[in-house]
Amino acid sequence: PFTYADNAPSSAADPLGLMPFTTITRPDGKKVKGNAAGGGPQHPKDDAIDDAITQASTKAKVGSTSGNCAEIDALHGLAGKIREERKNAKPPQTLPDPKDENSAIREQLRGEFVKGATLETSHDPGGHQPMNPCQFCAQVLRELGLHPENKDKEGRPADGIKGADGKKWDGTDTGGGKRTKPSTSPVLSAKGDGKPPFRPPR
Repeated sequence: PFTYADNAPSSAADPLGLMPFTTITRPDGKKVKGNAAGGGPQHPKDDAIDDAITQASTKAKVGSTSGNCAEIDALHGLAGKIREERKNAKPPQTLPDPKDENSAIREQLRGEFVKGATLETSHDPGGHQPMNPCQFCAQVLRELGLHPENKDKEGRPADGIKGADGKKWDGTDTGGGKRTKPSTSPVLSAKGDGKPPFRPPR
């Protein structure tokens, strides 16, 4: 009787409402969709985002959801697209050192949000029930320089993350409005050292 859920009905339950849907709209209008684990197919994990997940887990002491939220999946998808675009550029833009390439991808990803990209998460696939990121996703966004308190070297925030009111995210999470913690490591930058182009949040 539970074939609709692969005979595991508990896997389809979502009592905490943590199986949302995320859409990233790039500056050129192209969209990258993200699903929570169990909510649909997910993108391959990208090392550029995994670095931020690790930093959020180990340096900021934030409980991990194993990076399985819809926001994280969408970020993996965007990083993967940026990686492929850099590889296929003429001439290719891929850097020889994987760590340098991951940093360059993160910088380019954040640059898209400065230039107008948006990330919107909703309880429904139609986007009619917007929500704030969970605590862990909020911390990952901070590690990537996408928190509203993060500024680039010119003092510009990445304002493209949308909150529960459908407007600019205020930096609080969905679990009681808590704010994320400043990481004990600097914000990941082009060189991975917290120096420009990003300033640590105040």
